[in-house]
Amino acid sequence: MCLVSRDQQADSQRDVCALRQYFPLWDTADINAYYHYCGTRLVPLISELDNLLSDNSYINNRIDEIYNHIISILVSSERYYIPRHNKNFYKFCWNEELDILKQDAIESLKLIVYGK
Repeated sequence: MCLVSRDQQADSQRDVCALRQYFPLWDTADINAYYHYCGTRLVPLISELDNLLSDNSYINNRIDEIYNHIISILVSSERYYIPRHNKNFYKFCWNEELDILKQDAIESLKLIVYGK
Protein backbone atom coordinates (compact mmCIF):
# COMPACT_ATOMS: atom_id res chain seq x y z
CA MET A 1 0.00 0.00 0.00
CA CYS A 2 1.26 3.43 -0.85
CA LEU A 3 0.01 6.43 1.10
CA VAL A 4 0.13 9.93 -0.35
CA SER A 5 0.26 13.16 1.60
CA ARG A 6 0.34 16.68 0.31
CA ASP A 7 3.10 19.11 1.20
CA GLN A 8 2.39 22.73 0.50
CA GLN A 9 5.35 24.53 -1.03
CA ALA A 10 5.51 28.19 -2.00
CA ASP A 11 6.52 28.92 -5.55
CA SER A 12 7.49 32.40 -6.73
CA GLN A 13 4.49 32.42 -9.08
CA ARG A 14 1.91 30.34 -7.21
CA ASP A 15 1.49 27.67 -4.54
CA VAL A 16 2.45 24.27 -5.80
CA CYS A 17 1.01 21.14 -4.26
CA ALA A 18 3.71 18.47 -4.33
CA LEU A 19 2.81 14.83 -3.79
CA ARG A 20 5.03 12.79 -1.52
CA GLN A 21 4.53 9.05 -1.54
CA TYR A 22 5.20 6.92 1.52
CA PHE A 23 5.88 3.20 1.25
CA PRO A 24 5.71 0.59 4.01
CA LEU A 25 9.01 -1.02 5.02
CA TRP A 26 7.91 -4.53 5.94
CA ASP A 27 11.45 -5.78 6.49
CA THR A 28 11.93 -3.44 9.47
CA ALA A 29 8.43 -3.88 10.93
CA ASP A 30 7.36 -5.51 14.18
CA ILE A 31 5.48 -8.31 12.41
CA ASN A 32 4.46 -10.09 15.62
CA ALA A 33 2.77 -6.95 16.95
CA TYR A 34 1.12 -6.42 13.56
CA TYR A 35 -0.27 -9.98 13.54
CA HIS A 36 -1.43 -9.70 17.15
CA TYR A 37 -3.22 -6.40 16.48
CA CYS A 38 -4.89 -7.80 13.35
CA GLY A 39 -5.84 -11.04 15.03
CA THR A 40 -7.47 -9.50 18.09
CA ARG A 41 -9.60 -7.29 15.86
CA LEU A 42 -10.45 -9.86 13.18
CA VAL A 43 -11.46 -12.75 15.48
CA PRO A 44 -14.78 -11.11 16.52
CA LEU A 45 -15.75 -10.89 12.85
CA ILE A 46 -15.69 -14.69 12.53
CA SER A 47 -18.91 -15.08 14.50
CA GLU A 48 -20.55 -12.31 12.46
CA LEU A 49 -19.57 -14.09 9.25
CA ASP A 50 -20.78 -17.45 10.61
CA ASN A 51 -24.15 -15.91 11.51
CA LEU A 52 -24.43 -14.29 8.11
CA LEU A 53 -23.63 -17.55 6.32
CA SER A 54 -26.02 -19.62 8.47
CA ASP A 55 -28.92 -17.26 7.68
CA ASN A 56 -28.74 -18.09 3.97
CA SER A 57 -29.84 -14.54 3.34
CA TYR A 58 -26.72 -12.81 2.12
CA ILE A 59 -27.43 -9.17 2.58
CA ASN A 60 -25.12 -7.29 0.26
CA ASN A 61 -24.94 -4.26 2.54
CA ARG A 62 -23.85 -6.38 5.50
CA ILE A 63 -21.21 -8.13 3.40
CA ASP A 64 -19.91 -4.75 2.29
CA GLU A 65 -19.83 -3.52 5.89
CA ILE A 66 -17.83 -6.53 7.03
CA TYR A 67 -15.47 -6.18 4.06
CA ASN A 68 -14.91 -2.48 4.82
CA HIS A 69 -14.31 -3.32 8.49
CA ILE A 70 -11.66 -5.91 7.54
CA ILE A 71 -9.94 -3.40 5.26
CA SER A 72 -9.96 -0.71 7.95
CA ILE A 73 -8.41 -3.16 10.44
CA LEU A 74 -5.64 -4.05 8.00
CA VAL A 75 -4.95 -0.40 7.11
CA SER A 76 -4.87 0.72 10.75
CA SER A 77 -2.60 -2.21 11.64
CA GLU A 78 -0.20 -1.19 8.90
CA ARG A 79 -0.22 2.42 10.09
CA TYR A 80 0.50 1.46 13.70
CA TYR A 81 3.15 -1.21 13.23
CA ILE A 82 4.77 -0.85 9.80
CA PRO A 83 7.18 2.07 9.40
CA ARG A 84 6.73 4.18 6.29
CA HIS A 85 9.24 6.34 4.47
CA ASN A 86 9.26 8.35 1.31
CA LYS A 87 10.56 6.76 -1.86
CA ASN A 88 14.10 8.16 -1.67
CA PHE A 89 14.56 7.76 2.08
CA TYR A 90 17.57 5.45 1.77
CA LYS A 91 19.12 7.36 -1.13
CA PHE A 92 20.20 10.43 0.84
CA CYS A 93 23.85 9.76 -0.01
CA TRP A 94 23.24 9.03 -3.71
CA ASN A 95 25.25 11.22 -6.07
CA GLU A 96 26.29 11.53 -9.71
CA GLU A 97 29.28 9.22 -9.28
CA LEU A 98 27.00 6.47 -8.03
CA ASP A 99 24.69 7.05 -11.02
CA ILE A 100 27.66 6.47 -13.34
CA LEU A 101 28.68 3.31 -11.46
CA LYS A 102 25.11 2.04 -11.60
CA GLN A 103 24.92 2.66 -15.35
CA ASP A 104 28.26 0.88 -15.87
CA ALA A 105 27.01 -2.10 -13.87
CA ILE A 106 23.85 -2.27 -15.97
CA GLU A 107 25.85 -2.17 -19.20
CA SER A 108 28.22 -4.89 -17.91
CA LEU A 109 25.27 -7.07 -17.00
CA LYS A 110 23.76 -6.61 -20.46
CA LEU A 111 27.10 -7.61 -21.99
CA ILE A 112 27.25 -10.74 -19.85
CA VAL A 113 23.62 -11.74 -20.39
CA TYR A 114 23.08 -10.76 -24.01
CA GLY A 115 26.67 -10.75 -25.28
CA LYS A 116 26.20 -7.33 -26.88
